[in-house]
Amino acid sequence: MFDRIFHLLTSFEFNSLLAVFLYWLPLTICTICYSGRCVRGWKLDTQNCTEKYYNPQLTIGAVLGRSVAAILPVWNLLAAVFDCGYSIVRWIDGAFTFALVRPRYGPPSPESK
Repeated sequence: MFDRIFHLLTSFEFNSLLAVFLYWLPLTICTICYSGRCVRGWKLDTQNCTEKYYNPQLTIGAVLGRSVAAILPVWNLLAAVFDCGYSIVRWIDGAFTFALVRPRYGPPSPESK
């Protein structure tokens, strides 16, 4: 029994599957999410840089922090679940926000009673 468990843990297929789900998938999710946030921050900064008082949103620390969060193994898993996961769910919810029942504008008509 222990020999089979040891063989499973040392097999290439099992380790590859663990690597895909615990490192490469969160790395991809974090990279996409953080790249989008950097682009959005850059657009916001370029629009607001001509104002009299301006506080930049995109800093070197933010870019480096997001890069490190995407690359480090445990940190990228936590970031994918707790930071990027909410953004992705909110984006999917916004993409599929359409009514299942036709909306009614105005008071109901007397014929429908």
